[in-house]
Amino acid sequence: MSNKLKIVLTGGNGFLGSHLVDRLLLESIEIHCIVRPTSNLKWLEGKDVKIHTCGLTDVDALIKVFDKADYIFHLAGTVAALKYEDYYYGNVELTKNILEAALVRKATIKKIVVTSSLAVGGPCTKDTPLDESGPFNAVSLYGKAKVAQEKVCAQYFARLPITIARPSVISGSREVELFEFIKTVEHGLVPLVGFNDKYLSIINVKDLVEAFYQMALVEKTNGQAYYLSAEELVSWKELGKICANKLGKNPVYLRLPHFLIRLAGKMAGFFGKLQGKAPTFDYEKAKEGVQEAWICKVDKAKKDFGFKQTVLIKDGVEDAIDWYKKNKWL
Repeated sequence: MSNKLKIVLTGGNGFLGSHLVDRLLLESIEIHCIVRPTSNLKWLEGKDVKIHTCGLTDVDALIKVFDKADYIFHLAGTVAALKYEDYYYGNVELTKNILEAALVRKATIKKIVVTSSLAVGGPCTKDTPLDESGPFNAVSLYGKAKVAQEKVCAQYFARLPITIARPSVISGSREVELFEFIKTVEHGLVPLVGFNDKYLSIINVKDLVEAFYQMALVEKTNGQAYYLSAEELVSWKELGKICANKLGKNPVYLRLPHFLIRLAGKMAGFFGKLQGKAPTFDYEKAKEGVQEAWICKVDKAKKDFGFKQTVLIKDGVEDAIDWYKKNKWL
């Protein structure tokens, strides 16, 4: 990207967004981050970015921020909610606002990258990883909302240069979801779902933000969606061993039957509703957790914009653990 290009991010204050900001700061560009007035900005402190506290609800405010914008990265979304309507609002309605505002400023916009999820393709088996030729098959409310988001984006393909990213599980510093698993291992326990191994794809955040950057530059990616992951796959048991070795632990490997995972999810969701707060684990997450595999191919991304895995899963997880220790998360 050349001098004086204007980049706008939503979700720039979050884990993934702040890493993308770090990547973009390596270029000579002007970075604008749209956040809510109540957003925690700790990952953006001291960085050369302009903050807009208008949120995503006001289309007129978005139109102002998008003035002379060259690239838009839409990373904000709702990942935990008590009901589908909340997932839909956070992932679909707010995406519509962005796209409607972008239409007004489309004369300068070269690309809009929208963050979806591997969840849209649904679960698979170890031997049948997802690819972009497959259908939508979401099993959770979150996944179904992301499907709806992608369908909304498709309605704008003819009018805006949109590319959809579908990341797998992400590892890296500042990450909070995989961290919960790592923290459990730190306490001497590796929880495993079911009595057969479960597999997942993981991508290191460094490789993911580089993919975002590269897909934004290539016109061929317009109107396309891409799964993004490491080319390795790993079982949760293997991941537990990686974490245990790095942490110097000799943990107990505890296999939990599917019915117990579903029951725990229902109970967590019930108490979440009583407290009026969406838990990070609930019945929807349980439905995803009991599946055999959440893995994907990245052949299309390699072909269309040169995607490359540069960080091995083991190295990425170990680096993250080093960061958690240094920052006293562990």
